[in-house]
Formats: sequence, structure tokens, C-alpha cells
Amino acid sequence: MDPAALFFVILLLVQASFTGTIMWLVARRFPRRLPVYRFVAPAGVPLTMFVLVATSFLASYDQYRAANKAPFDLAMLSPLGLIFLAYAVLWLIGVVIASAVIRWTRR
Repeated sequence: MDPAALFFVILLLVQASFTGTIMWLVARRFPRRLPVYRFVAPAGVPLTMFVLVATSFLASYDQYRAANKAPFDLAMLSPLGLIFLAYAVLWLIGVVIASAVIRWTRR
């Protein structure tokens, strides 16, 4: 498996376990807050990972520019758009998992 795909699969597992656990705890303890948590709880993993990946990408980009004395190139930042899109999909998957946990706990 491609290392980037493996990383995303691991993030999917982390997202599923984190969102499922948070939603199960909230459903047991504060059931009236579930509609808000459905959209907020899945954002933790993607936001954290996007900040970590974006800062490391920008740091390596700055080192590349300094080493090669290259001017600022906006096209070099295009991978950040793809990373943001991947983490938006990760958040949507988290919302689906949260909705499934809500349905499961209400039965």
C-alpha cells in the first residue's frame, strides 16, 4: 500500500475510534447535546492533522526556497489544497460515524 494511503487509512481508524467514543460518551451523559456534537466532535482529528501537516509542509517549503534562492511560487502550495480536501472528506466520514453512533445509542 502506498505510504500516503496507509497514513489516510490510519487516520480513518483514529477518526472512527475518536468520534465513536466521544459520541457514545455524550449520548450516555448529555443526550440533548448530540445534534451539536454530531458536527463538532469529528473536527478534532482533521483539524489537528491539517495543522501538523501544513506547518511541516510550509517549513520544508521555506527551507527549499532558502536553499535554492527561489522566489515565492504559489503553485508550490497546491498540495495544501489536496490535503485540505482529504481532511474535509475525513470530517464528513466522521459526521457519518457520529450519526451512526447516535442512531445506535437511541435504540
